[in-house]
Amino acid sequence: KDALVADFTEVVVTASDSILIGDATDGGNTKRDTVQGILDLVPAAGITLGTPVATTSGTAVNFTSLPAGLKRVTVNFRDLSSNAGGATDLFCVRLGDSGGVESTGYITCHATMYLTSTLDNKRDATSFVVMGDGFASATTETSGALQLDLLESSTNTWMGTWISSRTNGTAVGNTLGAGYKPLSGVLDRIQLTTIGGTATLDNGQVNITYE
Repeated sequence: KDALVADFTEVVVTASDSILIGDATDGGNTKRDTVQGILDLVPAAGITLGTPVATTSGTAVNFTSLPAGLKRVTVNFRDLSSNAGGATDLFCVRLGDSGGVESTGYITCHATMYLTSTLDNKRDATSFVVMGDGFASATTETSGALQLDLLESSTNTWMGTWISSRTNGTAVGNTLGAGYKPLSGVLDRIQLTTIGGTATLDNGQVNITYE
């Protein structure tokens, strides 16, 4: 064990080779692990793409069992529509932890800008509302993206920024929004639904990416 590095023959390291380590959980006693075992401790790099879900039935889409340690999640959606068209039927995104999806404590505001340059502004404390009030119609289809960034891990506070647009019909408009939400625990689920939670989804698709 006291040999110099130069005394050893240089070889190409493989994933199955062993490395001597001091076990911090066992008084620093010398043990060994494989190179692959060390590599498995390194978080995967890059962006992970989820499985797209058709928003053509039910009242909500849930992405669950998200891995711990996330710093950014993006919700992408296209041509969302429902069978209802009231103010409580606008599409929204809610966050949750092991205790379930949370529908309170959001600090958000969104504005919808129309071709006529008029504005429609609204605050909301129940969710990130990704569909503007002016799009409240059973025939409206909405597409866009919501980006979520972890602001503070100690309070599990997530910032949300989003943009969406009406992708059918002649009533042209875009919705912009921003806000934040502190969670009770670590984020592990995201839900796409409507504010009232009763409208039936009947068109479109949603997916997430995370890193």
